[in-house]
Amino acid sequence: MAGGLGSRLRPITEHVPKPMIEIGGTPILETILRTLTSCGITRVFFAVNYRADMIVDYFGDGDRWDAHIEYLREPKRMGTAGALSLLPQIPEAPLLVMNGDILTGLDHGELLDAHSGSGAAATVCVREHATQIPYGVVDANGADLLAITEKPVVTHLTSAGVYALSVETLRDLPAGGRLDMPALVQTLVEHGRRVRVHRIDEYWIDVGRIDDLERARRELGKPGDE
Repeated sequence: MAGGLGSRLRPITEHVPKPMIEIGGTPILETILRTLTSCGITRVFFAVNYRADMIVDYFGDGDRWDAHIEYLREPKRMGTAGALSLLPQIPEAPLLVMNGDILTGLDHGELLDAHSGSGAAATVCVREHATQIPYGVVDANGADLLAITEKPVVTHLTSAGVYALSVETLRDLPAGGRLDMPALVQTLVEHGRRVRVHRIDEYWIDVGRIDDLERARRELGKPGDE
């Protein structure tokens, strides 16, 4: 999914789409593509909208990376799942879907194998995220204090922007409208379809904000990156 505006990365994204921002001298989207091909995934669709021609001109048909790239050109911004309705045909195997600003050491082939063996309608990759509450948290029963915990750490599982979707789920997608992946997943759950989670314990970063970009360049870039 490479069609977003990248608003939180302005002014950088005023001139370049977010997936084409370089880290270590390489566009984010190229790093993702190389990761996919290393797992044996060679047929790739880029959903594009904002400054689409910069992406198309750079990647072409994907031959340089021993990949076959096709483009889903969104006539309008269709969300993180809506562009899937533009696929030329429903694939015969589960589809890996990921945001174009995610850098991770996840084994994508292993994810697809686990999804295929589960029979689930969708798999959502998740990360553990800890938040420290900067106050003492009080447990009370009416006016009576039961316990107080100073600055506790609360842990949640958060969506990591990587998904696997079954063939049946892709067949049922509404055509042409805007649809975000969280809404699609919630609809599946509400209709009694199984949605499984797949933990990412490997390296992961969402390059969605300026401080995330600076961190990625420190951790993954080359000396002198700006």
